[in-house]
Amino acid sequence: MPTRKLDPQLAQQMLDAVAATRSPEHPDGNISLAARNLKMPLATLRSRLASARLGVTQERIGRDQLIRELVSLIGEHGPALTNVEYSRICGHGGLFRGFWPSWNAFKAEGLDRAQGAAAKAQSQAQLDALRTFLAKPRSLAEIGTKMQCASRGAALDLVDELRRSGFNVVEQEGEFRLILAVSPAYMREGLPADERYVYLSRPDNTFWFGVTADNHLGSKYERLDALNDSYDRFVRLECDRVYNCGNWIEGEFRGNRTSIHTHGLDAQLRYATRNYPLREGLTTYAVWGDDHEGWYAQNIGVDVGSRFEDKMREAGRTDWVNLGFMEAHVVLRNVNTGMESVMAVVHPGGGTAYADSYAVQKIIEHLDGGEKPAVALYGHYHKYLSGEYRNVFWILVPSTKDQDPWMRKNKIRSVVGAFACQLEQDPATGAIVGFTPKGWRYFNKGYYNDRWSHSDQPVMPERTALG
Repeated sequence: MPTRKLDPQLAQQMLDAVAATRSPEHPDGNISLAARNLKMPLATLRSRLASARLGVTQERIGRDQLIRELVSLIGEHGPALTNVEYSRICGHGGLFRGFWPSWNAFKAEGLDRAQGAAAKAQSQAQLDALRTFLAKPRSLAEIGTKMQCASRGAALDLVDELRRSGFNVVEQEGEFRLILAVSPAYMREGLPADERYVYLSRPDNTFWFGVTADNHLGSKYERLDALNDSYDRFVRLECDRVYNCGNWIEGEFRGNRTSIHTHGLDAQLRYATRNYPLREGLTTYAVWGDDHEGWYAQNIGVDVGSRFEDKMREAGRTDWVNLGFMEAHVVLRNVNTGMESVMAVVHPGGGTAYADSYAVQKIIEHLDGGEKPAVALYGHYHKYLSGEYRNVFWILVPSTKDQDPWMRKNKIRSVVGAFACQLEQDPATGAIVGFTPKGWRYFNKGYYNDRWSHSDQPVMPERTALG
């Protein structure tokens, strides 16, 4: 849709042309006659006049734009909105006459949206109030009194709704409290009851999957080109799923606010919903980290992974599965014999190390013998490496984000790339006996010119993919 502003002089000329056609029969002017006088299509004249009156930049006004204006008017005047009141949208009583086939249907749609938006806003305001109230332990009776619930059951329904919104509300000795922490996924009860944590081998006893991490959507330094190209490669390599090791959004804290283009949890989740790659036949299984998206959890107690999965479902996307916080253990089950091994999908914490492999080696070194996974995928460090240590096959997963000013200031490089990985399983024991990682890198051509702006968009160098 074009996005140029309508010339005020041209807009006034069109308004004058309509005014010149006023008559007893057409007291507001005859827009059809004005269009003929101006030698302009009727639809063009209507939409341009609407553009001028609404103060929007689009040359043509769509139905959704008009409904948004209608919803605003309903909010001001209530449901009993008349045609005369509606005409205030454009300032011309006859401007939209005949523009839509059914004014009543159009108004009804606007009314439905207005009522739905009002109900959602009221519900959200109530949940926000409850979230604040549960900063301290509260009984159901206290919750019911504070939130003006009709019964204890209604108070419990409200608590459950807050939980469904992704907030970590716990109950202890009959009292409810919001906890600003989430348990790691591998600590859940009943491991591995949920099918999202089970990965069946192919009939030839192999697994073939893609791996990505640290996409940081919402950052000015995100590499959507590298992320989308990686998913195209996953498809070409016939991977049957993708594992994401966390930091799929940039998050927000005082050190990165000048380096992000989308601010706020829900805004970043909506942006990721629209822009995270969607490829037929590929489902992404993702953990989330203590930093970046995890900063929101630390501040308001929300389970960001569950919330993002819900946003994806609302958008009609079933290709994203939340594996939980920090570290998830995926059972690698042989489809022929049922024998199993475990793969860890991890977003660890801590800073970078003096050697790329050091952090992963120390993590594996401190695992007890009985809890070591057969395979481990590690995000967070933005590095490109794979290997084997203490009988654990591991991948240090690169990112799809360029080095930003904070990383540069702290002397941290960001390797842009991804991996695909093939595992071979012994069907008799479930042991992983074959490990074949296939990785690729993306490089920048040119230096990071003018990358230190703390207000404007960075100047991006020319990019190329090599792999």
